[in-house]
Formats: sequence, structure tokens, C-alpha cells
Amino acid sequence: MAKDKKEEAVRVVKDIMAEVNDGVIRDFRIPALCNAKTGKETGFAVVLTLSAKYEYQNKVLDNWKDRMGADDYIIQVLRNQLIVRFIFHYKEE
Repeated sequence: MAKDKKEEAVRVVKDIMAEVNDGVIRDFRIPALCNAKTGKETGFAVVLTLSAKYEYQNKVLDNWKDRMGADDYIIQVLRNQLIVRFIFHYKEE
């Protein structure tokens, strides 16, 4: 199920990239989220590196979050790069 969620998130990111201007989404990656105490994988993130020459309103980011099925998102600036990290938590089974 986790693999399906990741594959769906990648598909949605590629769809979004096809809809926006070239260079809006400069790169993306999908790191695992882990519990620091147990080392257990608890989810994953879709990390988008965005062009800083555009303004991203909340409704745009909320739309992307909903389309991906993410639980939340975090906006960061790292080394002069605009990063949006969409968070996906695995559900307890």
C-alpha cells in the first residue's frame, strides 16, 4: 500500500509539472519519514524545489496537497532555494 501511495504521488507531481510553466517545479524527491527513536519508517515526503520567481498562494499549495493525498505541507527556504515538503503519514493497520 505504501508503494501505491508513493507511485500515485509521483504521478500527480508529473501531472502538475505538465500543467505549470517550465521551471516552476525545478526538482522533486521522495525521502522516507522515520521515527528518530525507533528508526521505523512512518511515512514519506514529496519534496518540491520551486522557482522563487513565482508567488505560490495557499489555494495552489492546498490544491496540490489534496491532489497528492498528502496530510500536510511545510514551506522552507534552504540554501536560497524554495522548498515545499508534502507530508504523508502511514496509517496504523
